[in-house]
Amino acid sequence: MDASKLRKQLVALAAGALLLSFAAAARARISDDLAGFLPAHAEAERQLERKYRLIPDAAHAESDLRHLTSAPHMAGTDADRSVAEWLRDQYQSFGFDAQIVSYSVWLPQPREIQLELVKPAHKALATPEAPYDGDPDTHDERAVRPFNIYSPSGEVTAPVVYANFGTVDDYRELASLGINVEGKVVLARYGEGYRGIKAKLAEEHNAAALILYSDPEQDGYSAGVPYPQGPWRPMSSVQRGSILYTQIYPGDPLTPGAAAEPGAHHLAPADASNLPRVPTLPISAQDAAVILQSLRGKRVPRGWQGGLPFAYHLGGANDAQVHMKLVMDYAQRPIYDVIATLHGASDDQWVMLGNHHDAWVFGAVDPGSGTAAMLETARSLGELVRSGWTPRRTIVMCHWDGEEPGLLGSTEWVEAHRAELQAKAIAYINADVGVPAPISQHRRRLR
Repeated sequence: MDASKLRKQLVALAAGALLLSFAAAARARISDDLAGFLPAHAEAERQLERKYRLIPDAAHAESDLRHLTSAPHMAGTDADRSVAEWLRDQYQSFGFDAQIVSYSVWLPQPREIQLELVKPAHKALATPEAPYDGDPDTHDERAVRPFNIYSPSGEVTAPVVYANFGTVDDYRELASLGINVEGKVVLARYGEGYRGIKAKLAEEHNAAALILYSDPEQDGYSAGVPYPQGPWRPMSSVQRGSILYTQIYPGDPLTPGAAAEPGAHHLAPADASNLPRVPTLPISAQDAAVILQSLRGKRVPRGWQGGLPFAYHLGGANDAQVHMKLVMDYAQRPIYDVIATLHGASDDQWVMLGNHHDAWVFGAVDPGSGTAAMLETARSLGELVRSGWTPRRTIVMCHWDGEEPGLLGSTEWVEAHRAELQAKAIAYINADVGVPAPISQHRRRLR
């Protein structure tokens, strides 16, 4: 099944799920005991919800999702800005007071990525993801090369140590086996924790570099049928992702605690504690297999063997080395939040819905499916307003930018509006992935 067909199915499922959720919510509220309403107001609420149920349309949700996934739109790019402008225009057409709020954040893009096995034989790695006949999305040259955003630049030639998932316990196990990763390139598989914590642990153990890969045991052929026949990750696929130390603080690395607006105090990058210091690169299972098959030394402990069809070894000796070169283009780049407000009778109380709009590539499930649901919700609310209804509380729909790099847009906006939120916000509903598993497995192909 090609990505275009998957996307079509996903759109239909997202739209169907959206309508079912509206119907289920309405059925739950239209009962003899209408929670939260006095008897004198209950019947009017029932009539309003009956009217609302007739408005959401799967065709609208499908059209929105197709537009949102028509091009790659990574944070900090012109395509990302275009998505924000389109969202703003949609909300304005629904009758919302919608605007773009921009911040300037410290954000890198990859300029040069090299990885090669240099011992025991030479083999170029960091290979592109395989395209598939009949699937134009996999041929789209606008897709960013796989990288870990916020990796520093660096060039390293060193032996490789396999560290399982690269957790605290895994490093303890390596130490108990007499394996020291200092000055080595650590190879760890995705899973069992956030990739930024994997990078932080590699840094704390003085590794020279970190390579992350997707083992087929976690989300490849060991888990199910890979794409294009099924939804699971094929051998050439690579998981993009951030390694920003959001566990220390999220948002713009250079303006912690303050919005990244003109006049804000900026740290020097060397003083930003949430910026990683160890060069980090994601690769595919097929590239990882080349490295793993070259490793010698002790067999891995029980539980460290992944899904590739050979015995894993820990490595660490000079007979298996890689050369990695990363050049990252760090700069102040704009991000674009979209804030759409439907004013209620009580403008000092806000009910908020939020999701991000940036994506690593197309973003069909994460975040597009949630965005399509939010848009259809907003369109339906706008229809009610045009018919004479006014919400009791103000409704604020937020589309954050820069979520994938490290919760940038949402953090900066909250930092700018902290006092107002503390005074007015009474609820926040997050709508990132609108279509849950098992459909969300398709995001591994559609990103």
